Amino acid sequence: MKSRLCTLMIAALASSAACSSTTAPAGGDGVTAVYVNERVAVTNRRDAPVFTFVIGRNAAAVTDWIPCVQDALCPPIHPGTSQRINPLISLGGETEVLVYWWQRTFGPEGGQADSIRNFVVKLPRPM
Repeated sequence: MKSRLCTLMIAALASSAACSSTTAPAGGDGVTAVYVNERVAVTNRRDAPVFTFVIGRNAAAVTDWIPCVQDALCPPIHPGTSQRINPLISLGGETEVLVYWWQRTFGPEGGQADSIRNFVVKLPRPM
């Protein structure tokens, strides 16, 4: 009886892990992300706000975009906070999303993006 109970518990744990919709954290340099329940949760551990753009790897291959630094159009993620983002996904089959991020600098022409960094977040299943 005890071995059957152990087998049932192991099977239950394995099935719950297989159905998990969360991935391991990715990123670095103070910005990390994890995929949780159909969204990407991006966390800013830097000392200044960061702006982000999250897109599926396949969709990124056919998408032109420019970084935004206007708070009203693309709200930044403030230091010590997280933001859950719906990634831009192509027609399907995405297995990874790219998280692009940057900070705002100010020059003679106003605010602009500093260097754009990115990292990959693996999806738990194709979308």
